[in-house]
Amino acid sequence: MDIKLILKIILYFPGTFAHELAHWACALLFGSAKGFNIIPRREGDNFIFGSVSAAVRYKVFWIFIGAAPLV
Repeated sequence: MDIKLILKIILYFPGTFAHELAHWACALLFGSAKGFNIIPRREGDNFIFGSVSAAVRYKVFWIFIGAAPLV
């Protein structure tokens, strides 16, 4: 990893944590939160800063889970 990427990870970490926590809390509210990951990783040409996995019974819940960081 180069220094620019390391600085970006450090700079974005607080925002990434809050963003993914909002998704996770909303998914937990609907009883479907499965995983919470804020460890940066590379997937092909992309760099993923964080992710949340959830199992949703109704597709409409994805709207609320996706919009959670905006609230």
